[in-house]
Amino acid sequence: MESPQGIQDHTARAGDPVPAALLTKPLPDIEIVPGDASKDRLIAAVFDNLIALMLGFTAVSAIPNDQVPLRATAWVSVYLAYFFLTEAVFGSSPGKMIFGLWVRRLEGGRCSWRQAGVRTLARLFEVNPILLGAVPAGIAVFATPHRQRLGDMMAGTTVRKGRGV
Repeated sequence: MESPQGIQDHTARAGDPVPAALLTKPLPDIEIVPGDASKDRLIAAVFDNLIALMLGFTAVSAIPNDQVPLRATAWVSVYLAYFFLTEAVFGSSPGKMIFGLWVRRLEGGRCSWRQAGVRTLARLFEVNPILLGAVPAGIAVFATPHRQRLGDMMAGTTVRKGRGV
């Protein structure tokens, strides 16, 4: 199709066949950016979740079984406090520390208490076993240029290998 100025329009339209070159072209590998630690971050997340779960279950065991709302509140509070306190105080959770990963501001430097709080509250939605588990967080980490989960994007942080990043 030609425009009034004689320039050909190559815009794809519904029903147009897909060029064979696109079908045979291999998909590119995920580009690894300097300081990227996506694989280590995944293993660290599993480790951290196991620790947080155990701490939560330990806290809940001290509450009578008939106090279900209190038990649930205590479990969620302890689970979230694990991430909030370790990241706010140390700049990393124990699982991340094992792999040399640190929560950093995008402009560099340790995350603030506020940023740790935003990251932690975002866990309620993006790492919730009732709401698809960690799938939203995992997709976000692999789909964003700074390898950020949604909580990182909201807080202005990222997780990087090495303390000086």
